[in-house]
Order: sequence, then C-alpha cells, then structure tokens
Amino acid sequence: PVAEDLPVVHREKVRVPWLALFKPEYRSRTIALNIMWLCAAMVSGAFASWLPTVYVNVYQIPQKTALQYVAIPGVIYIFVPLLFALIIDDAGRRRAAAVAATLSLGCLLALVLTSTRDIPLLVALITVGWVSAAAAGTVMLHAYTAESYPTEMRATGLAQVAGLGSTPSL
Repeated sequence: PVAEDLPVVHREKVRVPWLALFKPEYRSRTIALNIMWLCAAMVSGAFASWLPTVYVNVYQIPQKTALQYVAIPGVIYIFVPLLFALIIDDAGRRRAAAVAATLSLGCLLALVLTSTRDIPLLVALITVGWVSAAAAGTVMLHAYTAESYPTEMRATGLAQVAGLGSTPSL
C-alpha cells in the first residue's frame, strides 16, 4: 500500500520536437533505428504481399489454399507478444531477439538451399521464418526503441520509427 500522505508531483508536459531526434547525441541511434524498422517492415511486407503469389505461381498451390496458408502465420503471431512478455525478462532482450532472428534466418536459408516441394514442410518453414522474423523485427524493436531514448523523447522516437516501419509495402 502507498502512504496517503505522499506529496503529489505535478510535472509539466514536455513536448519534444521531431527534429530533436536528429541532434548530434541522438542522430546515430535514430538513423540505426530507422534502418532496423525499415528492414523489418520490408521483410514483413514482402511476406504479406508476395507469399500468396509465390505459393500459386511457383508451387502451383490453388489460390484458396495459398490464402489459407498465408493466414496461418497471422493467427500464430497473435500469441508472439504474449510469449515474449513471458520470457523476455528471464531470457533478456538481446538473447530473445538473437534466437528469433537466427530461427528466421535458418528457416529461410533452408527454403533456399533445399528447394523443397514437400508442401507441409514448405509451409512450416515459411510460417516459422515469417513469425520469428516478425518477432525479432517488430516485438523486439518496440522495447529496444523505447530504451534507446531518454524518457521525455521515447514517445517521439518510437512514433517516428514505428511510423516508418508501418509504411505500406515498398
């Protein structure tokens, strides 16, 4: 319980201009975060935009089935932030991001190197690769971005890079 006689602290609202993110002390981290968010958006956008076409044209999967396969990662991804919330404090942000990125890289390399025509394996590799890329790219970037700026700049910094990361498919 909190003591009732504690003084109430009123703070002025601090409005941080967008250009403050590019002051010399924040410029390199802002540029790096922009690049990371843009790459994460490109990977996710590429999967979302092109995967149905790849399933249909490359693997000759019927369109209806291809769209069902593309929905699988979306349903699974609903649970990823919850999973990360449960493990991130114990595992650490870096380790969790590294595992997710490595898992994604492994799945996507397996796709390239094996040229599999086994549809269940193909869908499994794509699903795990996509979900783990999204986890490493989006879920982890939110936490990392927020920790990269001082408290008064967090909302501005996160809004700027997340806005770039939500850019429609490029």
